[in-house]
Amino acid sequence: GSYESTAMQGNAKDESLSSTLKREAYFIDFARDIAQVASVPIMVTGGIRTKQVAQAALEKDEQGIGVSVLGLARAFAYEPALASSWQSGASTQVIIPNVEWKNKTISALANMAVTKLQLGRMAKGLKPKPTVNPVIAIVRDRLLTRYRTKRYQRWRKEANS
Repeated sequence: GSYESTAMQGNAKDESLSSTLKREAYFIDFARDIAQVASVPIMVTGGIRTKQVAQAALEKDEQGIGVSVLGLARAFAYEPALASSWQSGASTQVIIPNVEWKNKTISALANMAVTKLQLGRMAKGLKPKPTVNPVIAIVRDRLLTRYRTKRYQRWRKEANS
């Protein structure tokens, strides 16, 4: 995936059920290939929304090779009780709102900004708000990034003086 073709965020042209499962598992096969030669645990992050795909990703193949850790931040940003739901069998899929603007790069940035805003809300004890305005989210994210960058640069300058 890339910012223009963000498979990790679930953006794909073919929306059939089989392609949805393939899209969710986009990086899993690649991660398994890496796991064959890596001496460290391998993590797959991005696009996993269903229990079925999560379980399949964690299963080891006949040589004992598999993915060790899954990143589910975007799914958790919209369904904080996801793990409990999956354990109880109550919910198997997370519906994640997707920003689909003409400019794919800006859409990808907006999707990330909205997700970061949701995670920030939960860090403050608030519930996710799936209807957040993506324009507000992206402007807020850019302003926060600018502020944090300047703060970091000041800290580095002070540390080196």
